Order: sequence, then structure tokens, then C-alpha cells
Amino acid sequence: MPTAKQLPSGSWNCQVYNGKRADGSRDYISITAPTKEEAELLALQHKLRHKEIARDSRQMTVEQAMEAYISSKSSILSPASLRTYRMYLRRHYQLIRARRLGSLTQADIQSAVNEIAATCSPKTTASMYGFLRAVLREYHPTFTPKPVLPGKRKKLQPVYTTAQIAALLDAARDTSVEIPVLLAVWLGMRRSEILGLRWDHVVLDGPQPHLVIDRASVRGEKGMVDSRTKTYSSTRVLPLSPYLVERLAAQHRGAERVVPIRWGESILEQLYKLEEQAGLPRLGLHKLRHTNASVMLMLNVADKYAMQRGGWATNYTMKYIYQHTMSDHMDAVDQTINNYFEKLVESGIDKIDT
Repeated sequence: MPTAKQLPSGSWNCQVYNGKRADGSRDYISITAPTKEEAELLALQHKLRHKEIARDSRQMTVEQAMEAYISSKSSILSPASLRTYRMYLRRHYQLIRARRLGSLTQADIQSAVNEIAATCSPKTTASMYGFLRAVLREYHPTFTPKPVLPGKRKKLQPVYTTAQIAALLDAARDTSVEIPVLLAVWLGMRRSEILGLRWDHVVLDGPQPHLVIDRASVRGEKGMVDSRTKTYSSTRVLPLSPYLVERLAAQHRGAERVVPIRWGESILEQLYKLEEQAGLPRLGLHKLRHTNASVMLMLNVADKYAMQRGGWATNYTMKYIYQHTMSDHMDAVDQTINNYFEKLVESGIDKIDT
């Protein structure tokens, strides 16, 4: 029976042996509860459950375990995640898919990661290993490999300048992609949120026009399906400016959805065509969300408010994936710095106040 120890906070904690890591070191899991009895009970339940899982599932193959994991999470994971996991299972893990869980080694997992990394980006490789790791935690919890993943590559993400945003909005006016463009670049909505938005969630009248984002339309295994928003933070309310109210009202055709779901596949193609006709770089719909995040950065919007508007769960995602320097604003910053040093060298050391 695990023995709990009281923490300085007053809570009780148990350290439960969880088997050995791939490098041979002992692995422990920490369990904390308000009372000593509850902490020890939870620790015992965890220990017994993991013993049972390890005993019964070590004979499963990796492929069987992945199938079981997907099935067991079918009512929890989003349709898009389920479709992605099944695609991963069909196309990858060739080196280990027939191996029994109990026979896997650190070297096996590293070889599987290497195989994936040979044809996929570091981001996709990390995602596929994340799926494998989740399966191992569920069905072989005492096996905790630590493979080396490929390093992230810095990718310069293009976003529109202020002038290009104005040109895009002008070109999109009264076209079939006007509303998707406005929702993406002005409000920072995801494509799935745009496709999932219904008119009964849009309030155009009254003192505070707004829209409510609480669902998404994503591609599942059998086509487009409605789902919850991507994260808890994605559910949000966004106010509508007078211009947005005007343009939404002008495009209201009495349909249930703001953007008919049948447009989902053609939005990108139509947007690319519009961008080309306007002499703009081909960025597509999702990069307009990046542009929105970058506008908030340029306007010095505080992280907390920017995260709430964009529906990001962490400021890491917002800052390091979505926010980029806008080239025209960066040019102004560069010029300011250059002017400072130009004046410095022109003035000379004797003319500078210290």
C-alpha cells in the first residue's frame, strides 16, 4: 500500500512506482489529494490499474493498440483528430506496426521516428510520435521511451502589409469570399469556425452587435461534420464594428449558415484567384488568421486580450506560431533604429550628452 506524505500546502502526496524508463532509470508518478486516505487510495488504484493494463495489453501489436486507442476515444476526440490518427496509422509506423508492445525497445521507437522524419516535417513527425506516445501510455504504461525528435526549422511566415490588407478587403467586396475574408483577417477566425458559424449566432441589431463562436465544421472520416471548437479558449464572443455589420447584412441570404458548407472546398481556390487578380501574394485563408494576429502585435494589444480574441489557449501558440512582424511596420522600426545611429555618428562623441 503506497504511503502518503503531507506537503507544506497541507495536501497529501504519494509517489507511485511506474516501472522503468527506456534508459533503465526508475519512473514515478505523483498523486496529490486533500486527505491522506484519498491520496493513498488513488495511488493504489493507479498501481493496480497499470499492472492490469501491462499484463493484458503487452501482447497487442502496435497496430492493434492504435486501433483500440482510436475506438476508445471516438466520443472524446474531435472528428478531425480521429481522421488524422487513422491516416497516420494507414501510412506510417511500418517498422513497428506488427511488433507486440511488450517487445518494443528504445531503439525500435527511435527507428520508427527516423523513418517518419525522412519524409515528413519536424512538426508532423512530432505529431505522429505524440500519437504513438499516447497509445503507449494507455496500453504499455511502464514503457517510457525518449526518442530524439528532429529539431524545429524556423520558417518565415508571410503576412500581408497594411496596404495589402486594404487592397484585399477592397478586392473582396461584394464577392463570394468577402465574408470568409472579413471573418479571418478582421476577427481572426479559423476556417473551421467560419464554416461552422450560423446566422442565429450573429447579432446585427441592438446596441452591441456581436457573433458567438461555439462550434466548428471540420472534415471527419465521412466528410464535413459539426464539432465543438478546437479548444476551451476557442469558444468566445467577438464584437462587430459598423462596417462588419453592414457587410454581413448585405450578404445575408436567409441560409442557416453564414458561409454555406458547400463552399468549404472552393473558398481557398476562389481566394487564390482573387489574390492573383489583385496582384497580391497567394496566402490563403489560414494565413489571414496569421495576419490578424500580426496586426494585434503591431498595435501592441496585450497578450491576454489578443489570446481571448483569437481563441488561443496559450500565448506560446499565439506568439511563436501566429504572430509575425509585418514588413511595412518592420521597415519603419528598422528606419527608426538606423536614424538613431546615423544621428549618433553624425553628432560625434563630443556632442552627446551623458
